[in-house]
Amino acid sequence: MSEAARAAPLKGLMVLLVEDHDDARALFRSMLEYAGAFVVAVATVDDAVHESRSLRIDVVLTDIGLRRTPGTWFVEDGRLKRYKGVPIIAVTGRDMPTSLRAMFDAVIEKPVDADTLTRTIRRVTRR
Repeated sequence: MSEAARAAPLKGLMVLLVEDHDDARALFRSMLEYAGAFVVAVATVDDAVHESRSLRIDVVLTDIGLRRTPGTWFVEDGRLKRYKGVPIIAVTGRDMPTSLRAMFDAVIEKPVDADTLTRTIRRVTRR
């Protein structure tokens, strides 16, 4: 890996971040931007769909336990519509059944560290 890739391993990736807790969303956004990603950070699935309409999203990072519409929407309905072919990573602080985990390209358990987040995104985007 080149020195530039080590310095910004997610350079150029467009990440859709869906997290309803303000502090967690700010922390994830900071980690992703530090790694070189462009980030669209929102609190709800509805906001995610609205904000990403005109963008080419490379990866979705979503909390599972969102208040209104759960993050599972992205793998249950979203893959059939707007997010077909887009890798979707679940972030959770709860136990997830194996059958639900299998629906996502990856699952990251909270608390999340920057190395795990970056490594997981690189793996699912094959970077």
